[in-house]
Order: sequence, then C-alpha cells, then structure tokens
Amino acid sequence: LEASQKRLALFELEAPPLPPLPSLEETRPRSAREVGERAQALWAVAARAGGLEREAAVELLQARGLWSCATPAEQNYLLEAEHEPAEAAAFAHRKEALAVLLWALGKTDLLGPPTRPAELDPMTTVLRRHDAASFLDKAALRPTEQLLDEACANTRVHAALALLERAGKSHATLKSEVAAERHLALSWLIRYPRGEWDQLAGEG
Repeated sequence: LEASQKRLALFELEAPPLPPLPSLEETRPRSAREVGERAQALWAVAARAGGLEREAAVELLQARGLWSCATPAEQNYLLEAEHEPAEAAAFAHRKEALAVLLWALGKTDLLGPPTRPAELDPMTTVLRRHDAASFLDKAALRPTEQLLDEACANTRVHAALALLERAGKSHATLKSEVAAERHLALSWLIRYPRGEWDQLAGEG
C-alpha cells in the first residue's frame, strides 16, 4: 500500500476508494509454468499486432507446441486475415501484458510506472533465447510480495487514470492504455478478481 501511495503522490494522482486486494497470505499466484505459457501466447499475439504475417504468427506457437495456450479469442485473432479497428487496437496493447509477465518471471529487471508503451523487440530477444521447453522448465516467479505490491500500485494508478478520463481529462505523463493492460495481466496473475484471461479482458 505504501508503494502505491508513493506512486500516486509522485504523479499527483488521487485514486477513488477501492476494495483491498488479497493479503499476502491469501494470494495464490498462477504457477510459473502457466505464466510462461501465457507469455509466449501473448508474444505471438503482440507480434501479429505489430505486423507479423498471419502464417508466421500462427507458426510461432504451433512450432513450439503452444497453440492450445492461446485463448479462443487469441486463436481467432491470429487466424483472421483482417480485423475490426477496435479489435486490432485491443490486441495491439497485449505487448503491455507481455511486459508484465516477463517481469513477473524475472526476465526483465524493472517494470516502472506506465509512462510509455512497451517495446516488443527487446522482449522478442528474451523469448528467442530459449526453446519453449527450456523456457518453461526454467520459469520461476518473483516473490509473491513483489507481485502483490505491483498489483496494488498499478490498480490505484489505473483507477485514478480512469477517473480522469471520465472527467474528460488525461494525465500529462501516464498512459491509461498501458495501465489498463497491466491491470489485466496483474489481475490474472494474482487471481484477483478470479477469472480466465478472455473473461478478464472482456471486463477491462
């Protein structure tokens, strides 16, 4: 909570009243393997949104034996030749969720406040260092306390930015779309609120 309050103060934000997140003792994050599988599925989706050809994006998962790790909505997106603008925009932001999961797996050192979009190329470099099996075998999550601290901080920033948007305003530095996508990934990661990926994405 202290970290989230500091982040709000740093960016001169005020969050609305929010229900507390689960305690450290109550939190049961997803397994490292499940997070690793989700990260690789998001990689294919983000790559497709970034301009990778449909066949290459599908092959990215099929060659690694991970096609079933993509959600139904993601599989449809990867298989479709054309996308509605709203759908394309939503999937283009999945690289932000990928950044969260790679951080949670300790593959990147710092997440930081949502001030700019994630860059896909450095994350692709990280993921291409291993084949799917070794990536999953070596997967390990950061301590639950770190995951919960980040979820708490981002939840409050996300809520504060949403409050600004409802008032017809925007923040000069923070990106609401980045915070929203991180909220999706962190909610799924710590299982709060409970739900599967497509369900949580639809509620965002």
